[in-house]
Amino acid sequence: MRVGSTAAILVSALALTLALSWLALAGRPALVSIRVLPAVLMAGQSLTITCRVELHTRHRAVRLGLVGYAESQRPLDGLHGPLTTERLFSHVPCDVDTAYCSVVRDDGSLEMVRATVLVACE
Repeated sequence: MRVGSTAAILVSALALTLALSWLALAGRPALVSIRVLPAVLMAGQSLTITCRVELHTRHRAVRLGLVGYAESQRPLDGLHGPLTTERLFSHVPCDVDTAYCSVVRDDGSLEMVRATVLVACE
């Protein structure tokens, strides 16, 4: 076997390993996910935000809300907290366009996801 072909095989194997590692990380579930129902509504109606948070020892709270309108915070106790938090928001005003969920860690940092909401005005 030639030295050049051995080096090429090693480089190819390294590239394949890196690509598979990246795919494994990219396919990892998010720490926080959001679902908004309904995502399209008339002003004054209600919607429900559901947050799913991966359990972790550093997680201390989950926040969910509508930007510029209302927010709710529920405590988490690391590995003993709920996986899913749900909240009904009533009388949603016309100017709301974003819902969010975030998990607060023990150091104060956040992991946040957002969803677009379409509120039709009369």
